[in-house]
Amino acid sequence: MGSKPEPTMQINAAEWDKVHAQLLDDALAHPEKYHRKGERLDGNPIAIGPRVSPPEEWAADYEKGVVNNADRWLKHVTNPSRNPIAAAIAAEEKWKNGMQEAIAKGRWKKGMQQADPDMMMETLKAQGTSAYINGVQVRREKMKKKIVKLQALVSAHVSAMDALPDATPQQRRDKMLKNLDGMLLVGDKMKGG
Repeated sequence: MGSKPEPTMQINAAEWDKVHAQLLDDALAHPEKYHRKGERLDGNPIAIGPRVSPPEEWAADYEKGVVNNADRWLKHVTNPSRNPIAAAIAAEEKWKNGMQEAIAKGRWKKGMQQADPDMMMETLKAQGTSAYINGVQVRREKMKKKIVKLQALVSAHVSAMDALPDATPQQRRDKMLKNLDGMLLVGDKMKGG
């Protein structure tokens, strides 16, 4: 037989927001308290599983779902219901507001603090060089298009730099600063500025 269900907590609507926030904070501080160990609860008339799967089971089910639905994902992602670029542009104000709110409330910083650089490195190592090579190769035409634009801008920049005098130390210092300013402008032009 499974274990008896835990007593149900009673919260009235007025207290719910506060209690819910406290429970979420407690779950972040002490996740082990909330990890059901896959116990089965006595139900009527049959035994039922835990309402929330243990984290190991949840993660395994997620991975299995990704593997089993990869073809479906590719079909849907390559046949969007609307133009994703146009949709992103149309949502610019919403994105900006969301980013400003995330920064103002410290959510962006908190999210970055949760990033695990060791895990990032392990992921990169596990993917190996093939992921990097494949990423470049499948974007070959996009890369060529960008390089055509970049090459023209850099060539124009170099021509302008070559026209500057460099006979004196001051002229050479001025030329170095012009080079920096010019390359920043090249970067801006590459981004559509």
